Amino acid sequence: MQHGPILNLKNQQIAYVCNNGKVIDRFGNQLGYIQNPSINGPWGMAISDQNNGFAQIFVSNVLAGTIVRLDVSYSADGESLSVLAITTVGDGFNHRTDPAALVLGPSGLFYEPFHDVLYVASSVDNAVYRLARVGAATSSAGSGDQFIQDMVHLHGPLDITTAPNGHLLIANSDGSNADPNQPSELTEYTFDGQFVAQYSVDPNNGGAFGLSAFTVSYNTVRVAAVDDNTNSLFLWTTVLQ
Repeated sequence: MQHGPILNLKNQQIAYVCNNGKVIDRFGNQLGYIQNPSINGPWGMAISDQNNGFAQIFVSNVLAGTIVRLDVSYSADGESLSVLAITTVGDGFNHRTDPAALVLGPSGLFYEPFHDVLYVASSVDNAVYRLARVGAATSSAGSGDQFIQDMVHLHGPLDITTAPNGHLLIANSDGSNADPNQPSELTEYTFDGQFVAQYSVDPNNGGAFGLSAFTVSYNTVRVAAVDDNTNSLFLWTTVLQ
């Protein structure tokens, strides 16, 4: 499986974990390899980095319909990363293979640390679920609570992030519930799940794919999105007044 998540630890200074289980440093050198039966079709990832040599990595498994948490430690020089424990914190998500989209199921993840909540985009259900208290969980909470289900504006939600104002931004892959009049949409929802707006990154279906986390520096906000149809990366920069 070629698709998969890549995330960084400690502000891009320590290590990355990618879809085939490899752990690499910021120069592309392989540091190790994570193999565990709980990792089965990783499709999305979110991270809670404590910046003290410890982090929690959440992975969605699209082939199993599960969400797992990896508790890891890493060295200050970025030369090693160790998995301390792996816990299944969510399961029972709908998932299936698909001739057009390859596979559908729990996909993009976003972790909100203040309330210890993990948001899960489901490309099968055209929905977003919430798993509570995932950082301290010792067992699965099932599929949690359904936060959004929108058959009008969601079309195979694949990736998810949040804006500085707390709104959710979702990239729709058009892998399910496709609408030729709403191709490759990024959709925005309020913190209580109300639709706000949408924006197309490509005139054809299947373009919206990945989203970066919003970055805020002084009075500048940036976010990036992938157009998978053209292999392009869009970067939006907003200057706050």
